[in-house]
Amino acid sequence: MDNKRKVRKTLVTAAPDTSAQTLAILMRDRHVGAVVITEKDRPVGIVTDRDLVSRVVARYDDPLTIRARDIMTSDLVIAREGTQLAKLTEQMRARGIRRVPIVDGKGRLVNILTLDDMLVVFGEEIANLGRAVVTGMGREARVAARGRASRLRSERIATARPR
Repeated sequence: MDNKRKVRKTLVTAAPDTSAQTLAILMRDRHVGAVVITEKDRPVGIVTDRDLVSRVVARYDDPLTIRARDIMTSDLVIAREGTQLAKLTEQMRARGIRRVPIVDGKGRLVNILTLDDMLVVFGEEIANLGRAVVTGMGREARVAARGRASRLRSERIATARPR
């Protein structure tokens, strides 16, 4: 299972000189919890809703003067398109992160994969496995019922014959 078909459709980006207030407005209006900070279409950082709270609001800094570059996390885990989800989940667990920018072969940002996206995907996969089990159980029950019916017919035929 790779990340290509699993990524979310909403990718929000901003430049490093974008104000914290503008970042907050982008997150609110686009219904996302993070903005990927880019330069020349390449991810250089990420600002999350939590970053805004802990690095701006809680410090009483002016959200108009604080810039994305001042509060962004620049030590990113970045994945290339097609990276296996198992590898990504291990990196996310090891680093304690919820979002991974996805880049193409040239390092340009193409999307973002989030923990929420992965939970939905894995939930669907588990549901499919559950349906496979139920389908298999139903098939086994039908085969067993045919076998019982066949044995009953054989027994009836055997008992109906004169000896």
